[in-house]
Amino acid sequence: MTKRVTLIVIGSVIVLGLLSCTVAYTVDYTEHAIVTNITGTSKPIKGPTDAGLKFKWPWPIEQVTTYKATLYTLEDAIAEVETSDHQKIIVTAYCLWRIDDPNKFNKSKETIDAGQEALRNLLAARKSAVVGNHILADFVNSNPAEMLIPQIEREILEPLKAQARSDWGIEVVSVGVKTFGLPEGVTKKVIETMKAEREQEAERLRAQGDATAQAIEERAKEASAKIIAFAKRKAQGIESEGYLAAARLYHEFSENEAFSMFLRSLKSLEEELSGQSVIVIDPSVLPAVRYFSEGPSLPADVPGGSKPEKLK
Repeated sequence: MTKRVTLIVIGSVIVLGLLSCTVAYTVDYTEHAIVTNITGTSKPIKGPTDAGLKFKWPWPIEQVTTYKATLYTLEDAIAEVETSDHQKIIVTAYCLWRIDDPNKFNKSKETIDAGQEALRNLLAARKSAVVGNHILADFVNSNPAEMLIPQIEREILEPLKAQARSDWGIEVVSVGVKTFGLPEGVTKKVIETMKAEREQEAERLRAQGDATAQAIEERAKEASAKIIAFAKRKAQGIESEGYLAAARLYHEFSENEAFSMFLRSLKSLEEELSGQSVIVIDPSVLPAVRYFSEGPSLPADVPGGSKPEKLK
């Protein structure tokens, strides 16, 4: 009897456990859930705002489908696209998206793979349409300011975002150009065009530099002429002052020319003897100097006179 009761209790626990698994479920804050009943109606539960333990009727009366509420990444296929100036380019775009309306997404696409594929096709179509409205220079240009990649990304994003939300309940967060390339023939043309543009820019800069150098040279010549003219006027003024001073001195010297010459000679001698000087006196000009070489003597016709002897 006791064994039977034990088996009944165990069986009841198992049944209750299985029953709870069929009627209870949890929704994480990183998930969206859709509860669909047998009549086809559904109830969305957004995890970020309504996460927790939930209850439902057992299958097949009600069933739960969950989706991640986080971002998904999508890249379109590599393909050649033609610009408005009939140039072939290779552009790969990507987008970040998430489920905004889980009920609409479940009814329109049901699975993440189906949503990815539909969004990839729409992204490729929007990319081709936008690229077809731009010229090649909007993508590749020697002047970075004339490249319109951010604008092109916005032009792809806005209609893609509106249609994806309206049709599938998908929120497209961002769109970007991942890779950009040129076919071989177009690459050569682009390089030649960029080379020609660089040469034109270099020629313009050289001409600008020559004009600037010429202007600087002209200003330098003008300044030099002004400085030389000023220096000549200053020199003429100094020269005139010298003439006036000399005229005054000549007038003073003319009153006593001999005395003036004597004073000038003394002044000159003073200046010449101010340094280390050697004085040479010629005995033929100044006889008294012979005393230092011949010694003192008296004339021969004087009593007691004798011929002078040279000093030893």
